[in-house]
Amino acid sequence: MFGQNKVTKPRYDPEGRLKVVGIWPTIQGEGPLAGLPAIFIRLAGCNLKCWFCDTDFESNAKEYTVDEIMERIQELDALDTYNIVVLTGGEPLAQQITPLCKRLHDSLYTVQIETAGTVWPEGLEAAEPMIVCSPKTAQVHRRVEQGCNDWKYILRAGASDPADGLPIASTQQRGKSAKLFRPALSHIWVQPMDEYLKDNITRDEEAYRQNVEHTVKVAMRFGYRVSYQLHKVLNVE
Repeated sequence: MFGQNKVTKPRYDPEGRLKVVGIWPTIQGEGPLAGLPAIFIRLAGCNLKCWFCDTDFESNAKEYTVDEIMERIQELDALDTYNIVVLTGGEPLAQQITPLCKRLHDSLYTVQIETAGTVWPEGLEAAEPMIVCSPKTAQVHRRVEQGCNDWKYILRAGASDPADGLPIASTQQRGKSAKLFRPALSHIWVQPMDEYLKDNITRDEEAYRQNVEHTVKVAMRFGYRVSYQLHKVLNVE
């Protein structure tokens, strides 16, 4: 994507139909559930354009009903291997995921949502999802602020506030200063930014090394937890 995606407005289908890029089993690589088997659902579209985003959340998107998604999950979980379903994107909160999350909750799955936290679909709080918010803006939706216990920040060497180690650079305009939302009390995760050369394919190994070193220093200085994209180390999607 790298900031080239089309910005999409929240799409709240009253029946809970969702535009989905993929549903697959894997290992959760980031945040508080890292290392655990999980079924991922990548939803299409995003209301932001982060210049460093390397995720394809637009290609081959198809519309699914909640029943169709549940059937696919049951196929993948035929041996009762998984008890975690992760909704990611794009921006999963920009679609009406409440009916799906309620079905998953009733089926005894732990539902984890990976979000930038700027929007909130009606009634989602009743499904009691586990929210991991990676703020990309100065403010987040009040429901996200109230319901999130785990906050993840993507760190880049030379772009952190000396006072707390967290980002002071815009996610929407490269090179512009911007202080992202800070929670009052919560678990904070810091993760080194993946950076790429001009072809947007080859990772800039030197820049990434500097970002890793910076992230470790910030975590040790402020007592944060490090998130390291374990799925990339394991070479799983």
